[in-house]
Amino acid sequence: MSVFIEMHERPEARHGYDLRGFLAELARRARAAMARRQAIARTRQQYRMLLTCEDSVLRDIGVSRLEVRAALREL
Repeated sequence: MSVFIEMHERPEARHGYDLRGFLAELARRARAAMARRQAIARTRQQYRMLLTCEDSVLRDIGVSRLEVRAALREL
C-alpha cells in the first residue's frame, strides 16, 4: 500500500483538506512499515543463528539446515 493518501480516500475531501488527519495517517503508515521491516530483520537474524547450530541440534528441534536456508531466502 502506498504511503501517500489519495484525496478521494478521505471523507474530508468533500468538505476541505484535513492536513492534520493526513499527516497523522502518513505517520501511522510509516510506523507500520518500519515495524514490518524490523520484524523481518529480527526473523533473518534468528534464522542466521539457527544456521550456526550443529545438525544434531537442528534435528532435535525438528528442522533441517535446508529448510532454514529456504526460509531465509524467502524473506
